[in-house]
Amino acid sequence: MVPNPNEFISAETTVEQLQRLYPLVPGGERVRALVVAPDRAPRRLIARLLGREPDFWVVGSASCHVEAITMAVETRPDVVLYDLSPDESLESVERLLQALPCSVVGLCNGPEPTGLRSRALQAGALAVVQRPQSADPTRYAGERAKLLQTVRAVATPRARGFHRSDS
Repeated sequence: MVPNPNEFISAETTVEQLQRLYPLVPGGERVRALVVAPDRAPRRLIARLLGREPDFWVVGSASCHVEAITMAVETRPDVVLYDLSPDESLESVERLLQALPCSVVGLCNGPEPTGLRSRALQAGALAVVQRPQSADPTRYAGERAKLLQTVRAVATPRARGFHRSDS
């Protein structure tokens, strides 16, 4: 059963609510992740963070939405981590979801700019979290933990079913 999207998509959704809506499946397979960011440093940082976790498999990284759509169709990720720009219209997230329904987690650099979360959720992202600024586990530990918890929560088969009809 897919949850009511109005209950799920809200600017106040917390990691705990995501986990309650989409409980982790014990013994599940590795989460296939695609990282999208215009700058190389954030792409490498997120890929490195996910790559250190035994339950993630980074299937690729892209620098723009055109490349992201091509890679998503080729690699069929469970989740796409999308670095969001405050000025971005978020049409790229909508185009990605039209090409391949999957779970999208928006990443913002620093405190969330006004309205970015609600615009990203309206575009189809399942969550928006602050991007860690370092892969060092002793720095930005809170942002790192929230990112990993959020990606795990939205990458479950039940969450993916919210957007996907072919899995």
